[in-house]
Amino acid sequence: MSRLQQHRLTNGLILVGEEVPGVQSLALTMLAPAGVAAEPADRLGVAAMLAEMAGRGAGGLSAREHSDALDRLGVQRGTDVETRHLRLSASLLGGNLAPALPLLLDMVYRPNLDAEHFEPSRDLCLQSIDALDDEPQERSMLELRSRHFPEPLGRSPLGERAHLEAMTLADVQGFWKRTCVPYRSSLAVAGRFDWQALKEQVEELLGRWWGTFAEPTPAATPP
Repeated sequence: MSRLQQHRLTNGLILVGEEVPGVQSLALTMLAPAGVAAEPADRLGVAAMLAEMAGRGAGGLSAREHSDALDRLGVQRGTDVETRHLRLSASLLGGNLAPALPLLLDMVYRPNLDAEHFEPSRDLCLQSIDALDDEPQERSMLELRSRHFPEPLGRSPLGERAHLEAMTLADVQGFWKRTCVPYRSSLAVAGRFDWQALKEQVEELLGRWWGTFAEPTPAATPP
């Protein structure tokens, strides 16, 4: 039988693990409170920019070095934006968790956010907005979302074109510093791993990470 266990670090981060006997792989998800609801009202899209740039180098490794290191370990990974969270997802062989974990956590804990990757990331975010012209179903769902949920919970994860065009690298760096904190963050792992070893490694990697962030409060009723 699988065993579900939970541990809260002193900095507030919640670690959840489910050891699944008989499998060789594992899935990992990290959530940080850097979702669209946390965006400044005049910088809608900064969360999408952060999600894009987080995968372009971290922990002092260049984008190529970081990507190659994860590829050598067979790690499939990605980042995306939700209403309340920035989500990092990964899948890999359980035996590769120990060397892969620092590389993955750095994407949230220590992304480089280099100037050279700012414009390419902005271009991709703008292309995602332009692509809605060919995706009426997705566009309709985003419009429905904005009318069903109160501000700021109904915001589009793609952001607004005018806000993205006015955005600066300092906006992205400031948003990361303010919202990517351990309080209200969580790390979940399921599959083949050792719970005690995981807990000790996470404590070592993130135990000195501090910061809090107040959860956004809906300010109005939805239209």
